[in-house]
Amino acid sequence: NFPLSTRQLWGWSRRYTEAQRQFASRHPDIILIDAQAAFALKSKKECLQIFVDLVHLTVAGNRLLAEVALNRIVNPK
Repeated sequence: NFPLSTRQLWGWSRRYTEAQRQFASRHPDIILIDAQAAFALKSKKECLQIFVDLVHLTVAGNRLLAEVALNRIVNPK
């Protein structure tokens, strides 16, 4: 059994992601690949196509992740 409920896990994940974003904003030499921001733009129907469950990606999800990473590395802001 996992020690956290889905709600607790989601809350922890959001706080961790926000901490990473804040850290990256203070360190311009770091390229943050924020896939969560790209996934958040997807509709519920699209999310069902890119996620197997709450955290694991399908082939289409991995493809989107790779595109996000490539675009961020090639075009750093």
